[in-house]
This record gives sequence, structure tokens and C-alpha cells, in this order.
Amino acid sequence: WYTRDAFVYRIINSALRTQNIDTILTFYPFIADLHDQLESLHKEFLDLGPSSLFTAFRGQKVNKNELNKIL
Repeated sequence: WYTRDAFVYRIINSALRTQNIDTILTFYPFIADLHDQLESLHKEFLDLGPSSLFTAFRGQKVNKNELNKIL
């Protein structure tokens, strides 16, 4: 549900990028579900072992500072 270009994606993505706590708290159940899904996919990814290809989510570009915050 999150990867479709729908209102939920736009609202949550904007709230997370701007750190809008009111919107984050409003959409907490959706964000928690997204976290659980990502955690499950990450586990599956690690179980597959190393690969020569890596596909980033939506091919979105992230600057180095933002990437360092995530890591």
C-alpha cells in the first residue's frame, strides 16, 4: 500500500522528511505497519545472501548526509 503513489504515501513521506510530529502520530499505525513490512523484507534480503545487483526504492536519490543519518 505504501509504494503506490497515493495520498497515504505522499502524506507519510512528507511527514517523515519534515519530521512533522503531529502527522507522524496521526499516521502511526500505518508507519508501524510499514516498519514491520520493511523489517520482514530486510530479513528475507539477508537470507538470500550477497547479490551483484541492488535496487533502491523507487530509484530515489539520497544525498550523502541524509544517507549517513539513516545508516
